[in-house]
Amino acid sequence: MMDHGKITDYLDAYSAYMEIETMKLFDGAIDSLEVHHCVHLFSCSNCLHEEMIEIQE
Repeated sequence: MMDHGKITDYLDAYSAYMEIETMKLFDGAIDSLEVHHCVHLFSCSNCLHEEMIEIQE
């Protein structure tokens, strides 16, 4: 699967330029700020499956 980066980068045209700590309030993971996880978007180029996966910072 290919990593496309932070899921919050896809919220709008300017979200990629916002503070990471602020955007973690909108990433869909309740405790990502406290446990130092970052939610990334992964996809498979063969079957086009997409998945959000929490990774350790």
